[in-house]
Amino acid sequence: MEHGKDNLCFLIGGQVRDILQGKVSKDTDFNYACSAQAVAMVCVKNKWMVKYKTIGPAAEPNYVLIGDEQTDAYMEGFPLSFNATAKCFKGDFRQNMLFYDLVNHVILDKSGHGITDIRERILRVACALVKSLDDWIASDITFGLKALRYVKFLVRSRVDGAPLSTDKTECSLIVAAIRKAFEENAQALHSQWFGIVFGAMLSTATGVCALRSWVWEEGGLSWWLQWLPFVRPKVGNLQWLEDLPVNGLVGRQLMTKSGTTAPSKRKKCQDNVGDKPKFKRRRQA
Repeated sequence: MEHGKDNLCFLIGGQVRDILQGKVSKDTDFNYACSAQAVAMVCVKNKWMVKYKTIGPAAEPNYVLIGDEQTDAYMEGFPLSFNATAKCFKGDFRQNMLFYDLVNHVILDKSGHGITDIRERILRVACALVKSLDDWIASDITFGLKALRYVKFLVRSRVDGAPLSTDKTECSLIVAAIRKAFEENAQALHSQWFGIVFGAMLSTATGVCALRSWVWEEGGLSWWLQWLPFVRPKVGNLQWLEDLPVNGLVGRQLMTKSGTTAPSKRKKCQDNVGDKPKFKRRRQA
């Protein structure tokens, strides 16, 4: 496509965020000022694999996927209006609301805080400026998804050794939204979205332990028990999860249903995938 006022193209979201942190991610999304049909035709002309369809309440196709979505070598694109208008404040986080103009080579920061959030390692939702999460939560693809992504970003930053700071009030509202989503939208979260959000994290002992630690901080054992039905099917071969709280028990071999043996304190989980974290017995009084 030739450069011009109708042919602007923007790299958006996670890829821009990661580039500013000196990384290149696998998530490549873009917006274009022309029509989705024009982008699809360029792909056909160059014999690139392309998918062209309608997503959401649109009158005509507004989405193109370039490349093989079964691999990491693909890009997804929407018209500029899909992400860059006022509706973008119903997206996920301020640091993901960045647009890199591939024609003029400038970065547009829709919230005015995204670049600062990246530099100072702050996690704030997209609508933080308006001090309300009601619309943000209500505009979710499926109830609870954006709140789970919030947890993913927060916990992943701990695993990476560079924790993100948060707003306490905002975090408490996120926790409340997840609790409600577990009650009202459990089937959808179980069947698809939980694995998409937490799949990579739950493939390692370190990731599972980091998630568990955050859940315990926010709601203790009782809330971790509510997470377990979602976590267990995604853990795969980490059999040691059976030694984590289940059915109200902390360490199934160290606490009986009658409570006649003392609970254990979990030692630090092993970093290697498939390793079983060790539990230290307490002596009986």
